[in-house]
Amino acid sequence: MIDLSSNSIKEQLEHERSVLYELVSSYGIGHPLVIKQSELLDELINKHSKTQIPTYTKVKMNK
Repeated sequence: MIDLSSNSIKEQLEHERSVLYELVSSYGIGHPLVIKQSELLDELINKHSKTQIPTYTKVKMNK
């Protein structure tokens, strides 16, 4: 489960990025484990980005 609190998500991003680097170093860029970890990191980044959009921007985008 992904915790959306700002500090926690930043810590998760740092951890998952570190895991990704280790996997790339061990298996190479195209390995299925690396791709899976990259997708997980993308999901975290997207969730973090959504929490950073100011409310007024969300309102304008919905019009």
